[in-house]
Amino acid sequence: MYWIAGSIIYGAVYKRSDMTHHATLEVVDLDGGPVGRAVADSILQLNSRPSDKSPRWRLRTDLPTLAATREWVRLHGWGAIVINQGASQRLQDAAAGYSPQNAVTVINNTGRHPVTSISYLEPALTQAATAAVHQFALAHLAQLQAPADPLLLPTLALRPIAFTSEDVGPFSFALAPIICVFGFLVGTLMMVEALIEWKMTTFLLFRRAKHWHVWAAVAVVITAWALFVAMHSALAVSAFLGPGYTALALPYTVGRFFSLWFTTAAVLAAIGVWLFNWYLVLAP
Repeated sequence: MYWIAGSIIYGAVYKRSDMTHHATLEVVDLDGGPVGRAVADSILQLNSRPSDKSPRWRLRTDLPTLAATREWVRLHGWGAIVINQGASQRLQDAAAGYSPQNAVTVINNTGRHPVTSISYLEPALTQAATAAVHQFALAHLAQLQAPADPLLLPTLALRPIAFTSEDVGPFSFALAPIICVFGFLVGTLMMVEALIEWKMTTFLLFRRAKHWHVWAAVAVVITAWALFVAMHSALAVSAFLGPGYTALALPYTVGRFFSLWFTTAAVLAAIGVWLFNWYLVLAP
């Protein structure tokens, strides 16, 4: 059981940092003004310093609204930095109640691959947005004019724009890195419970039946129970991640559902056979 769990978790994180450069993060300029151009250019300059552990950045012009960007990232993307519409105009007309956080929105999707997203892509989004905001603040300070409201001067001088972050994954993914291992653990415990109950109630039958009859019954019962538990595991993954998510960022199709179902069932059946042989030598 430890070998299986270890293989699953270490297989999921194998060379995750070496493959990070294959991921692409989006830059969406809905502002079209000085703020949008400055932030977008600052982020796209990161492509000139490529690294195997850094994602690539791509400017998108086909996402017309913040809501459309959220939906695209939820279904297809790893993450995006959006310069909100009207950011330049709001900064230029800064008045009482001006909020720098309304300038930029960082959209993250931890549902693509929980380990890679949390460890590499989410920090990359935050660092890029922070660097772009600070770079714009330095440039803006040189041409800052006194606002109509003197109370806004410290804000406009130190932090003229800022960003907010949001996760468009369907649920919180704080436990996502262990959800697969936890699913196999639950399935194994259910197999243990079934085998213990089976042995406690049928051990006299085992002493009277033919040897091959016993093994045929073992194969049928363990296979049926493994299929039953694995089906619920596959359904749980679908409900947890949603129909547009897998660990490989692929659509959760019917074929992949059955693949996950029967692969999980095969693992649980192997565990069940091992557990049965273990319990068979224990006194009832």
